[in-house]
Amino acid sequence: MKPFLYPLIYASVLTGLCAAEKVFAQTSENIQEVCLLSQLKCLTEIDKRQPALKEKSFEWFQLEMLRHSSLFELERFDDLIATLEPWQNYNGLPHSFSLSVAIHKAKMLLMVGDKEAANRELDYAVSLLSDITHFNGNPMLIVMMANALLVMGEYEQGYKSLLDLELKYQHSPDPLLKREMYANLGHLASRLDRLNESIIYRQQSLEAAIHVGNTQQIGVAYSNLAATYKANEQYFEAIKNFQYAVNSARQSLDKHTNTKAKLRMTECYIAIGNFVNAKDVLSTINANGIGRSSKVLYDDLMRVVYEKSPAN
Repeated sequence: MKPFLYPLIYASVLTGLCAAEKVFAQTSENIQEVCLLSQLKCLTEIDKRQPALKEKSFEWFQLEMLRHSSLFELERFDDLIATLEPWQNYNGLPHSFSLSVAIHKAKMLLMVGDKEAANRELDYAVSLLSDITHFNGNPMLIVMMANALLVMGEYEQGYKSLLDLELKYQHSPDPLLKREMYANLGHLASRLDRLNESIIYRQQSLEAAIHVGNTQQIGVAYSNLAATYKANEQYFEAIKNFQYAVNSARQSLDKHTNTKAKLRMTECYIAIGNFVNAKDVLSTINANGIGRSSKVLYDDLMRVVYEKSPAN
């Protein structure tokens, strides 16, 4: 599971806040629709449109926020770090853009182990979110707040805030809200070792993701659900859902989710003593170009599988 899940719909919320700060062109809505369906197409469209805009205009900031979320979802962390680097302070920036920068900076800082600096960014983001939430009734802001509390280790506080939100919006017709609300409830329940609850929430998030239709996010939802089954030692259910995640990731060209799901599926096969299938799954992974942590896990699993495989 990602240490800080900040799906692209959050960028749409932020661009909505940006619109509240200043009205921008109607065509901006079209790119939000593109970005909700495909992060790769989103980046292509941003690169096409942004050069024609005045730098640091509200339209320009909107596209840059969508870029942040797309790069994060696609695990292009080096590109994201380079994109965030120019923004060393938040003076004079729209609140929506400041939120996006602070949260994504926090994610990158957590990945390199600088928790102190990450918490400073998150404290700023939570403070800004609190101020905005007082005058903006958008429920996604509560989801964003809970998401930040998740990273800060404030699991009970984040969980309670989303339970209150779920009571109010469980029958909402908005699948984007339900996808993110239930995904974060699933993350928080898992961190609190409430695995049965986490499974239920992640099933609900998956249902909403399928309704939205973003194949990449469907793959992530399947992978999250499978991870909870795995943690609950329901290995056959985990394997089935990891395979669904692999299939969705293949369709959306999401190499990161594809690889992670295969590695976790291999762990499940090893847990039930099926080393032949574990070996077969590992053989489909291209170890060249995968992330450092995935490569370490891949090498460890390869050693285990080849030691235990009957063919050896």
